[in-house]
Amino acid sequence: MINKNNPVECFMYYMYNRWCINEAHLLFGKSLGDHIYSKWTEKTKYSIDKTMLWYGDLDKTCRNKLYERAIELYGNN
Repeated sequence: MINKNNPVECFMYYMYNRWCINEAHLLFGKSLGDHIYSKWTEKTKYSIDKTMLWYGDLDKTCRNKLYERAIELYGNN
């Protein structure tokens, strides 16, 4: 069961259950969304464990958009 009070858990559920090209476009627009999603698929091609490497390459604005979307979908708000 998801702990909706834990933002890290919300983020992980979001990335594993909802993250896709359509979500990338929704959050970042087509061009930047394509770029970010391409980086995601490249980093995680052989191992989903590389998620944090991909996240670490994002700037603070992009990280915040992902975080806010995760909380919107999986948090108590």
